[in-house]
Amino acid sequence: MQKAGCSVSEYLRSIVRDHVGLCDPAPSFDIAATPAKSIHELASRGDARGFAELAGLHHQRGLAGVEPAIIAYARAVDYARLAAAARGDRQDWLAFLYLLEQHASALREAGLGDLADMASGEAVAIAEFMADDGDDEIADMLASTADNLTPKALTVARELRDHAKGALTC
Repeated sequence: MQKAGCSVSEYLRSIVRDHVGLCDPAPSFDIAATPAKSIHELASRGDARGFAELAGLHHQRGLAGVEPAIIAYARAVDYARLAAAARGDRQDWLAFLYLLEQHASALREAGLGDLADMASGEAVAIAEFMADDGDDEIADMLASTADNLTPKALTVARELRDHAKGALTC
């Protein structure tokens, strides 16, 4: 990120802010005003909005210190993954990428570098697929962040891409 002058997660945050209008992925409605049961009910029906709301809820819990960041972000990543898969729009994928990098950062801070590399590698693999599908902004982000990625993260990204390509052609 020497060209961009920021970390991968900061770069992704700027993309999310520019395209989604949020500083951080967050619930689109007031969690305090809506019983959590209704969010879980939406998610249990496979509703992408419920998944996205739960991702935002756990992200906010991690930011606020309500639960440990590595736990909160892991949950947020799982729900964001489900939202992106269920709805498939760019904003969901951007939020997912951002949360993966937030989780990777929390893992690094906790001294769990190998797990952080796995999260970063997954983010890179998904970003590469997005770039291959014509997302020029993501392609630029990849080019500007390549120097800051660890060899292990790049290996994980390559393995995930190779596996996905093999799974798609079977």
